[in-house]
Amino acid sequence: MTKRNWQTRKLLDNAPTHPSAELLERENGKFKVKFLPPNVTSLLQPMDQSIIDTLKLLYRKQLLRRLLSVDEDNVEVVLSFFKEMNLKECCYMVVEAWDLIEKKTLNKAWDRVLNRENENLITNTDDSILEDINELMLMIQICQDCDEDDMKEWITCDSNDQGFQIMSDDEIVKKILQINEQQEMQED
Repeated sequence: MTKRNWQTRKLLDNAPTHPSAELLERENGKFKVKFLPPNVTSLLQPMDQSIIDTLKLLYRKQLLRRLLSVDEDNVEVVLSFFKEMNLKECCYMVVEAWDLIEKKTLNKAWDRVLNRENENLITNTDDSILEDINELMLMIQICQDCDEDDMKEWITCDSNDQGFQIMSDDEIVKKILQINEQQEMQED
């Protein structure tokens, strides 16, 4: 009986939390790992079609509402508020935020994934959430000097995460072509 040499191929997104391809492939020699270029998974996964962004906005809105419930809002009190917040409270805020996501946001995401155009689903719910967040920030004493740019910077602060890269369609195509070219050279 001959021993069969086989490999399982794995396709992963480019999240920085994934171990390197070399590490994954050498663990037992049965895996061949390929990473998708940045921003490709959002084309394939409905949750990345604005649902996660909307959830983050609604979470931040919940966070500001809780901050408003504090008696004072000087710097020390705000810092203390954030230090005392625990994982359980954060999970409850995520659940509250998820419950506020509208059905049309979910439908719109699926329509994008399935390439269905539906003009009736074009909404700007994120704009109304941004307006709510801006109003809440203005109610907080230490945020009264904040302008719209400050608010947008706070809302998009996690986009600076090293695993979150914004690429144009042309950049994605160029990256895929480069990867294919490199693979062909290695195979030769």
